Amino acid sequence: MATYRIIESRPATAFWEYVVEADNEDEALEKVLNFEIEAEDFGYEMDNDDSGDDDDSTFEIYPVEGEI
Repeated sequence: MATYRIIESRPATAFWEYVVEADNEDEALEKVLNFEIEAEDFGYEMDNDDSGDDDDSTFEIYPVEGEI
């Protein structure tokens, strides 16, 4: 029996949350963009609806090396 690797991809939004001490919003953003501050939290959300419909997914199928 052959072995396959299947990679599913679908749209998602990744987010990073920073807590920044600064005199104003521009300075705070500049610190983040210059990598002076590390993210305190990271996460992601799937960009599809909750209908159970997987139409947004795409699949790539590869035989595992040494098989077939």
